[in-house]
Amino acid sequence: MYVIHMGKEPISDKQNDIPPIVIPPKMPFEIKDEFTAKMALKHLRLKGLVEVPAKAGQDGFPVYDVEEAKKLAYDALRKAQEELLNRYIRTQQEDRISVNKPPMPPSRPVREIIEDLNVDLSAMGINLAGAGFSIPTKGGSAEEVQQLRSDFEELQRNMLQLMKTHNELLKQVQKGDKAKAG
Repeated sequence: MYVIHMGKEPISDKQNDIPPIVIPPKMPFEIKDEFTAKMALKHLRLKGLVEVPAKAGQDGFPVYDVEEAKKLAYDALRKAQEELLNRYIRTQQEDRISVNKPPMPPSRPVREIIEDLNVDLSAMGINLAGAGFSIPTKGGSAEEVQQLRSDFEELQRNMLQLMKTHNELLKQVQKGDKAKAG
């Protein structure tokens, strides 16, 4: 089973019931054992991990829809980020601020979401400066953003070419196996 996530860094799953795996970002990654793949999808849901959909090709061999998987992975990551961020905001508002306690600084993953999305917590009544903590906002120039997009598009093209080559090699191997059996 192929999986993909669109995060910035590799993600890993080191649960007791599966072997440890490290999944690189933005490219399909094959997990050969189905049980391990299903457990990784379950455990890494909040990191935006999704299965790369496979369709039967004209010759019966699977064809992987990487573009669709990327869209699904972006959506899953965005949903997971919203879930983590909303949980943090709700907890601070209900459990801390409502009883006149200062908010707690966010965990590293939540802090990264806040930074990436340039979320203004003070607009939600969460003043981290009062807790001795602040989150810097970041921005990039239009040129930097365009260069990153260009680099990403080139990586996508390279990955698609690798997947095509992989599918072609797989077909050749399977044809060879059929010829030997016949």
